[in-house]
Amino acid sequence: MRAVALLVFCCAAIAAAQPEEGPPPMPPPHVPREATKSAPQAAAARSAGRGAFGIGAGFGAASVVYGGGAGLGTLSGLGVLSSPAAAIGISVFTGQHVKLLVDAQLTALGLNNRPLVFSGGARFGIDFVLRSQSAALRPLVHVGAGLQFLSSSLSTPAVTSTLALQGGFGAEYFFAPEFAVNVRLLAVIPIGLVADNIGIGLSLVPTFNATWYL
Repeated sequence: MRAVALLVFCCAAIAAAQPEEGPPPMPPPHVPREATKSAPQAAAARSAGRGAFGIGAGFGAASVVYGGGAGLGTLSGLGVLSSPAAAIGISVFTGQHVKLLVDAQLTALGLNNRPLVFSGGARFGIDFVLRSQSAALRPLVHVGAGLQFLSSSLSTPAVTSTLALQGGFGAEYFFAPEFAVNVRLLAVIPIGLVADNIGIGLSLVPTFNATWYL
């Protein structure tokens, strides 16, 4: 009997030591996760931007004021002569929308069947470039000024150096951020002093340039 009582006591002690099993725990309420918002990515640059340095070459036109005199035969009074000109130059983007330009150009002018008058000059300008670097085609507005200097085999040429103010519009197309071509249509106002007379003219000049950017 004692053995049976001891066995019953041990079983009761073991049962009391076991934790009561309650209902299974409920899963936590489902909270939908907010969709992860990715930061907007900047569009890839398709054109040159701030700090880009360019080396360019192209064609335009040079305008000079001339006057009559012994060196030019029968020319009399004042006039303005324009001729195609080759140009090379440099440019730099000082900001995303502002580009500074310096060009040197050379042309040959034919005056009244006389030997050619060679004309060299320098142009300084600013392009205000529209649209952002993500655009390959960027319209532009141009303002600038140029100095045109003349030399000749004539002993007494009555031709003067000319200051030319210019302004106009155009566009630049970037085949890659490192290479672009541009065209401009410029209104050029050449101003020259011949003897005691001042000559002023107006001409429309198309220009074309190709530029490699570093």
